[in-house]
Amino acid sequence: MKTNIIPIFFATDDNYLDYLLVTLASLKDHANKKNQYDLYVLYDHISLSNRKRVKAFEQDNISIRFVNVGLRALRLGNNLGIRDYYTKTTYFRLLLPTLFPKLDKILYLDCDIAILDDVAKLYATDIGDNLIGASPDYSVSTFDEFAMYVENALDLPKIRYFNAGIIIMNLKRMRETYFEQRVINLIKTTTFIIAQDQDILNVICRGQVHYFSWEWDAMPVGEPIPNPKLVHFNLIFKPWRMDGVCYEEHFWKYAKMAGVYDKIIEKKGVITPEQNAKEWAELNNLKKGCYMESLNKEYYRVNIAKGLANQEELWPLHLKLQNIE
Repeated sequence: MKTNIIPIFFATDDNYLDYLLVTLASLKDHANKKNQYDLYVLYDHISLSNRKRVKAFEQDNISIRFVNVGLRALRLGNNLGIRDYYTKTTYFRLLLPTLFPKLDKILYLDCDIAILDDVAKLYATDIGDNLIGASPDYSVSTFDEFAMYVENALDLPKIRYFNAGIIIMNLKRMRETYFEQRVINLIKTTTFIIAQDQDILNVICRGQVHYFSWEWDAMPVGEPIPNPKLVHFNLIFKPWRMDGVCYEEHFWKYAKMAGVYDKIIEKKGVITPEQNAKEWAELNNLKKGCYMESLNKEYYRVNIAKGLANQEELWPLHLKLQNIE
């Protein structure tokens, strides 16, 4: 029996399933046989046929389980900001501390990534009593509008704002600090329309973050990161949406290994100048949104303070839930 157990969580739906398969192919390619990788896929709606496609990546040291969190997600309420291609699945990670009371530390990964090293090395990072282990968001360091939003609206130094797509979560410490209820209190007062649950995590976890290297969250923006260990195709910079994306060779390598290369290429089609312009317009609209929300800093600061002040509404969670683990 393997003693090095690495619990890894993903959240997806049918629309993003093919990209999850690319991620799984890259994870599998670097998995150390001495480790046991327990993978959990959080979902609301995934077809049975697609679940079978994911389960095909199981092997002796890789297990895959599906966790339907649709009903549980209702606890988060209706005040959830959603934009562009985002869905409510992005919020599922906020439920993990109470959904899995027997797990103390986990790794959460987005599905738009290519893993280039053994993620067990990232999981082994000692984050101490911090709530989160994460990398400073490289796109915030790249785009002035993003930095303006983070520093004005969220009142965070831009280098302290982390990306929530690749994170180590200290579930034990989160339970001890009533994390889920603090999230719910914040959602009641503030709608985060720019980065959704990523903004929520940054606000709740402020001052309780262990920062790791950009090598584990390299993004195809700004200056390339030498020898990345994990590539995160965030924002519009996704090989299936644009041509010439930095690091795209890694994505296509694992798309072929996952058996979805032809399907993704066919769906992508020929990127016309009009389509390319549409993608850049989406990014520019996000930049404009960041600028406008940075001017609306009074709304954020007042309502964030109100949400964080509701400490008297916190209660001990007795965890009388069915333990999914």
